[in-house]
Amino acid sequence: MKKKTFLFLFILKIFNNDIYFKIRSLLQLQYIYPKKNRFSSFLISIVKEKNNKESNLRKVAADRVLVRKYICSKTNNIVLPDLLWQGESMTREVYKKLPQKFYLKHRSSSGRTKLINKSKINIDSLNKWMRNSSAINYSWITREWYYTNTKEFIAEEIIGSVELNDYKFFCSYGKPFLLQVDIDRQYNHKRNIYKIK
Repeated sequence: MKKKTFLFLFILKIFNNDIYFKIRSLLQLQYIYPKKNRFSSFLISIVKEKNNKESNLRKVAADRVLVRKYICSKTNNIVLPDLLWQGESMTREVYKKLPQKFYLKHRSSSGRTKLINKSKINIDSLNKWMRNSSAINYSWITREWYYTNTKEFIAEEIIGSVELNDYKFFCSYGKPFLLQVDIDRQYNHKRNIYKIK
């Protein structure tokens, strides 16, 4: 998260939820939430509605370890990238055993993901990045309650040779109604939204 964004969200913490979401919406989206038929208004409504029937499932979906278990409990017909490691700090011994390239991801947070190439980053730099990345409790600062305040990371194998697009299906009571596709997240981020009929 950029320093300006962090400072902005931190200052907004003094406001109650209604004022917070209206200011955040105005500054980030250029309109005051709620606005009918806006995808961004839908996203804010998810953050606001903490105590509904889907709350527990949202927490599971936001946790990269719990969601793997959930998916495996529902189907055998899906292949997930191998989970290579899980923890808060990596030892030299573990680092040595990992493949030359792998993905390092915060267990429960948006955006804290890094493609690791061992020829370009050493274990000390890696652990420093993990410490710095988990220093901020994003669920507190952004009010995105479904992210947990964990300092754990996971290492996953790489799938394919090019950066994959990030697909998110938005569901209501088990039925998908929107598809969000994020492209080139690391360098030139673009996002497409599709309505599912």
